[in-house]
Amino acid sequence: MITVPPVTFYDTREVCFEAVGGAEQLSEFYSRLQSELQVEIESVQEYQRQISPTTLTRRQQTALEVAVTVGYYQIPRTGTIEDIAIELGCAHSTAGELIRKAESKVIMTFVE
Repeated sequence: MITVPPVTFYDTREVCFEAVGGAEQLSEFYSRLQSELQVEIESVQEYQRQISPTTLTRRQQTALEVAVTVGYYQIPRTGTIEDIAIELGCAHSTAGELIRKAESKVIMTFVE
């Protein structure tokens, strides 16, 4: 059993993540979590690995991961390009460019 990123931590002390594994391992994981925490399963489905765009650079991948973490893709948006820049330790313009290029590659790959 593994968790699939991103793991999202909310101010409400809630955590949202996906877990992948065999039925027996997932059931055991759920039982252990339920004994310690309040757990809600939102959906159960057959796992289908999605193909990620291999043209993303590692830095672009990191920028997208940071963007998710800071809430840039939340609705309503809670994170900014400046938040991403701070986390990446780069200029605002660099963070914006990394996000734009990564988004473009992801969208173009998806549409193709």
